[in-house]
This record gives sequence, structure tokens and C-alpha cells, in this order.
Amino acid sequence: KESVSTAKVLVENLLAGHVASDNFGPISAPYLFHTTSDAFLEHVKTDLGVTVIRDLQRTVLRLYGTKLGVIAAQDAIIGKLEEMKSETHAIILDSVTLGPALSGGFRLIVASLGKDNVKIDITS
Repeated sequence: KESVSTAKVLVENLLAGHVASDNFGPISAPYLFHTTSDAFLEHVKTDLGVTVIRDLQRTVLRLYGTKLGVIAAQDAIIGKLEEMKSETHAIILDSVTLGPALSGGFRLIVASLGKDNVKIDITS
């Protein structure tokens, strides 16, 4: 009976995979759950031999592979997110510049850089 329960626990752990995490907890960056990350995640699968499954209910990535492969995949994901942070530029608009941005300036930026590369975040 103990061997059956031990086997059950092992199978459950195997099926659960490893939840990708960094020093702060599970990695749940929105980029990783969008189709724009498909090529990167395929690269992780091909180069590192680790299958990455998006768990949309829990907003986590589940990694399946060898221990070393999973660690390498996790490091690659963290590295990609760090790289993306350095590629992000925020422009803070004041009351003078907000008007022109909303009346065509934002559209010009989107036309130049592409709609997947630009986002507007309005906070008070």
C-alpha cells in the first residue's frame, strides 16, 4: 500500500512539472502568456530540451525536462525578461504634452514601431 501511495505522489509531481520562478516567486510576466513569446518558448524547447506549458488558470509556466534543462530554461526565461526591461522606454507626459500625444502623436509612434511594440499606460 505504501508503494502505491509513493508512486502516486511521484506521478503527481511529474505531471505538475516545475513552476518557473525567480527570487520573488513564480514568473508570471504577461509577455510569456502572449503569442509574441511563442518563438522564444519554442527556442527554449528546441535548444534546452524543456517543454514549457502555459498554465493560464494559475498564470504560471510549467517546465518539463531534466533538472539541468529546467534550471537552464528558467535562467533563459529570467534573462529574456531582464533583456526586455532594458529595451523598454517610458515617456512621462505632463498636461502640456498629453494633448498632442492623444491627438495623433501616439498613432505616429505606433505606425513607426508597430502595434506590438508600443503600449500606452495612463495613470493618475
